[in-house]
Formats: sequence, structure tokens, C-alpha cells
Amino acid sequence: MNALTPHEAQAQLTEARMRTQGISGFTPAWASYEIIIAAMVFEVLANYCDGHPEFHALHMPLFITGFVWLAVGVGLSTFTVIVAKTALRGFGLRWGIMIGVWSVCYLALMLTTTFTPVSLTQLFIMLSIVPLLGIAGPVWEMLALRKNRKSIR
Repeated sequence: MNALTPHEAQAQLTEARMRTQGISGFTPAWASYEIIIAAMVFEVLANYCDGHPEFHALHMPLFITGFVWLAVGVGLSTFTVIVAKTALRGFGLRWGIMIGVWSVCYLALMLTTTFTPVSLTQLFIMLSIVPLLGIAGPVWEMLALRKNRKSIR
């Protein structure tokens, strides 16, 4: 085994940090989360249009658009998990919690638009929570990354 000088050891450590920097970085799975969030809006709007004759012509285009966006989001999420196995520890937990929160909100919005008389204004007020969901997950991830990087140093 070759003995390294302190300078060579420092150079190798710097190179190792550079190579692994992307591993502890922001995971692209959040892009698929944003796509799934967008699909939620289309599906809820399609559900609303189905119950209102004046908007019935918009039901199928909105439903198909939402379904396509959902398929793309799930496909991208699956691809990311298979190909980019560089997600930080804890990402799975954060992802699971955010998908759980998304599921509860989606179910609540779908049930509300199906079983209660909701005006278009009320619907848009309810849909205003969707951007908050879209922001919350990635912000949580960035805060966790910042905390993790500080603990490494």
C-alpha cells in the first residue's frame, strides 16, 4: 500500500466530495410530485364539471388530461426510484408523508365536489391549497438537505 502525503490525501478527499456531492443533493422525484399535484387539479375540475351540465363538455378533456399527467408523474417517479438510487436517507419518509397528505386532500376534494353543492368560486378557493402542497414537499426536502449538510461538516 502506498503512503499518501497530507497534500495527496487532501486532494483525494476533495475529489471524493466532488463525486458524491450529487448523491446528497435534491432528488428529481419532486418533479414527479409536482406533476401528480397538477393531475389532482385536472381530476377535481373534471369531477366538478361532471356534476354541472353547463360545464359537462369540459369533463372528458379535463379527465383525460389529468389521467395523462398522473400517468407521467407516476412513471417519472418510478423511473427516478429505479435509476437514481441517490436519494438521501429520510427521503422515503418525507415522500411517503407528502403523498399521504396529497391523498387525503385529493380524496376530500373529490368527495366534496361529488356530494356537496359547490360553486365554482368555492371550488377555486378549495383548490388554492394545491399550490401549498406543491411547495411544502420540496421545501421540506431542501430544509432536510441543509440540516444534513451542516451535520456532515
